[in-house]
Amino acid sequence: MNLQDQSHNKGKYLDFLDSAKSAHTEKYSPEWWRPDTVEDQNNSIEFARAEMMLRILHGDTIVLSNNQATDSVAWLTLASSFSQISLPWETLSLAFFEVAPASPAEAIKDIIVNYFSNPEFSSSAWTGLDDKLRALVLSNITKDSRPLFHRMLSGVTKSIADSNLAQALEAQATGLHLFYEYLLKNESRMVSFVAKDMGSYVWPKLEALSELPGGISKKTLTHIKQKLKNSKALEKRSLLYNAIEDIDPPEREEVRKYIDFFYNEKMGLSVSKGRGVYTISDHDEAISPIRDEEMASLADSTNSPVGLLGNNVLQIRQEKFKDYLSWDDFLHLIQDDEFKRSANFLRRMVEEFDTLPLSGDGYFREYNNWLGKTFEALNNHQDFLAEALKRKSAKGVNGFVLKIGPWLGAGAGAIVGAELGSHLVYGMSSAAQAGSAALGATAGGTIMSELVSDLLKERGLPAILASTASGKIRASLRDAVSIRSDEALLKRRK
Repeated sequence: MNLQDQSHNKGKYLDFLDSAKSAHTEKYSPEWWRPDTVEDQNNSIEFARAEMMLRILHGDTIVLSNNQATDSVAWLTLASSFSQISLPWETLSLAFFEVAPASPAEAIKDIIVNYFSNPEFSSSAWTGLDDKLRALVLSNITKDSRPLFHRMLSGVTKSIADSNLAQALEAQATGLHLFYEYLLKNESRMVSFVAKDMGSYVWPKLEALSELPGGISKKTLTHIKQKLKNSKALEKRSLLYNAIEDIDPPEREEVRKYIDFFYNEKMGLSVSKGRGVYTISDHDEAISPIRDEEMASLADSTNSPVGLLGNNVLQIRQEKFKDYLSWDDFLHLIQDDEFKRSANFLRRMVEEFDTLPLSGDGYFREYNNWLGKTFEALNNHQDFLAEALKRKSAKGVNGFVLKIGPWLGAGAGAIVGAELGSHLVYGMSSAAQAGSAALGATAGGTIMSELVSDLLKERGLPAILASTASGKIRASLRDAVSIRSDEALLKRRK
């Protein structure tokens, strides 16, 4: 089967699935760029989970790059769940570069074989394996014509000293195999694309920051260039990481964030025509969320006025969707036939944007006609989601269940549990994005204070909570997902 041309790709690239963001910690491999703690790693995984849930609920497809599909702990951890979702549209797709497989499934095998054959490859996900164990994994993958990825660690697991890491790697292998089976099952659908070669991108963007206040100093850029020398090396993130290893913190961490941001922009342009989510934040306590926001704005200023998000009709702000959605809620919704019809129609209306004429006498008439229908489709869909979540929540004995995302900290959950018990109504499954993505102690505390205040006011009133749930959920959805402004959409058409 031939891979689809990239021009057909309607998916969204999510840098929450970036392999470096959710890599196994420095405990298992000494690279400086890895997360410091398992808590930081889990935060990244939950950011990715919430982003994917919200997008799929609104009819999106998630497009993965080579690296994300095979070396991202976040994706490989979540793959077991998301690869088994069946909807009228393709929920997942894969864009390939530097491989020329006979099929999407074969590409996965080629990529993994290349990883384990290259002793210099620094894997984010497949850590804790010496050369002998890597060779055994490679043998397990290649001994059959159709790889059994869920058995790729056969004979290996017993030799991994840390049981937590061993369990994590086994879960990754299972996730990889289920994604492989998803690609096999959907070969006749649009689940694979040829990525576009973007050429030199990361280094010119980094250089552009030297001319902006608060960017990267020319001294630092000269240091990087002298260490790498080769122009191709200046585009490889792993080599850029090596080049800044000897820079003192916190400057090193700031430069790393810019590298990640532009690397993911390049990947997004390559695999999804720029449609996607690009963040500057991580879980580095040394750099405040306010500074992260400043850096994101500065990095984005190097783009054209349209920006990389100019192609996105739906604007999603996950930090606004802080209520009422758990994984069980999500699974319940996507199995509903009415949901499938509603989400698929919204998806179709969003896609129709790309068919509008670029100019001409009838352009504004067609645009306004499309916009009105798309607004209606979004409003109707969110009405359905709010009602469905309300009905499901109302079935509980005492109403909703409070679910706080781990990035708000264990203390927040403990406070709510002590004050309210475990039976009151409210759910929270949120991931922040863009400049305000990282909820630091101050921002998280503010949100928690508001939530606790609201919950205390309504304590002991489960009937009222159930009756007002639909309106609250609907308001949260409206704030979280909206159609981009006329100015942004029309600018994209110029």
